[in-house]
Amino acid sequence: MVSLAVFDEDHQLAYSAEEFLAKNASGWLLRHLDLVPNQPITGFVSDIGPGSFIGARVGITLVKVMAEMRQVFCAGVSAFDLISPTDAVAIPNRKSDWCLRLPGQPMKVTPDIPETAKFYRTGNPASVYPAAYRAGPLLSGLSWQSALDFLPINEVPPSISQPSQPFTARVTA
Repeated sequence: MVSLAVFDEDHQLAYSAEEFLAKNASGWLLRHLDLVPNQPITGFVSDIGPGSFIGARVGITLVKVMAEMRQVFCAGVSAFDLISPTDAVAIPNRKSDWCLRLPGQPMKVTPDIPETAKFYRTGNPASVYPAAYRAGPLLSGLSWQSALDFLPINEVPPSISQPSQPFTARVTA
């Protein structure tokens, strides 16, 4: 899921769009930025995860570039808060693990999720995905930074596959 939202100076939603895409999220975002109503842009916000490692990097990179080009600040919002800032939220991590955030508690990685948790999983009809339009109430509490200082927060290491056979150094004479 890729999404974009534009808020006015009172943090009211001025424009929103979202779409399920297999690839080219950055192109979609740039096309939709051209559709944004003519409003002054004072900052950019990105989903900083947890969730799709590459998806978060695309959003963060685009936010950094756009903020630097316009000389405005940027900030990050947790994917948990973009699903629900007040409910238990579970986000798929690895094959059998979930990143779980219970209200008022730090995130933990677990194989089990509570029945009341909001979550997403491909093909599940009860899925709730992170959505940019949910960021409005969070804007005043964000930590705004220059584009150069804005970095992702890796709450869990990326699930990059390991080689089935370790690489060994070959020495030739």
